[in-house]
Amino acid sequence: MNGSPRLTTAIFVAIPAFIFTALSFFLLRNEYFWMTYFVTSAGFVVASLVIGVTFPHKLFGRRIHSPWMWLFTQGILAWLVALLILALLNSTPLCVGRNNGDGMNTLFLCALQTIGVGLTYTPVELIFLSISAMLGNFFIRARADS
Repeated sequence: MNGSPRLTTAIFVAIPAFIFTALSFFLLRNEYFWMTYFVTSAGFVVASLVIGVTFPHKLFGRRIHSPWMWLFTQGILAWLVALLILALLNSTPLCVGRNNGDGMNTLFLCALQTIGVGLTYTPVELIFLSISAMLGNFFIRARADS
């Protein structure tokens, strides 16, 4: 697999990450947690691009034969990396010990926030990722046919 399909895969895997990064940038406020979300979404973009470039040769035609499935699988891996980044950031002083308006954040509250964000945004991510994977599937198949 040469460089062009890898770049194509990376772009389609990263589309949901770019959407989340744009949303976190435009919704950036002076609240303590917005910087955490922005750093997490930037990490999501980087993870998506790295996974999109490195994983196609491991998935293409070996274990998963349909392009939309390997795009979806790579997107899920990137989302899990983003949730891990969020969990790590929320266990640091970016969250723990910060005043949230009604008291100081504890590790429990920050962990609860991480779980809540994961549960809330995972369905949205799956929708974005499904659309991106289907569009990528059509694009990759059209390029393969021509």
